[in-house]
Amino acid sequence: MSQLVEHFGYCRFDRIGDGGLEVSVAIDPAFQSRGLASWLLDESAREVENSTLNVTHLVAKILPENGKSLKLFERAGFQKSESTAGETLSKIILR
Repeated sequence: MSQLVEHFGYCRFDRIGDGGLEVSVAIDPAFQSRGLASWLLDESAREVENSTLNVTHLVAKILPENGKSLKLFERAGFQKSESTAGETLSKIILR
């Protein structure tokens, strides 16, 4: 018997510099406004933090007009750190 697997989105990490990961989250519009982005970001960040990857910080580049994404990352503990080329750069230092 085959199982139907439905994908609602992803959380992606890309290495940047020494000890950093750039994180991005995308949720299919049909699944938005259900708390899935928060859950996915929290669980994924926790896995990275508890891993042996020697990650010291996460960075998210978010366009200023993307209010939902800014709120998502701020609620997850990210801090606005600087602006470059129309993007807001958010960062959290992992312990």
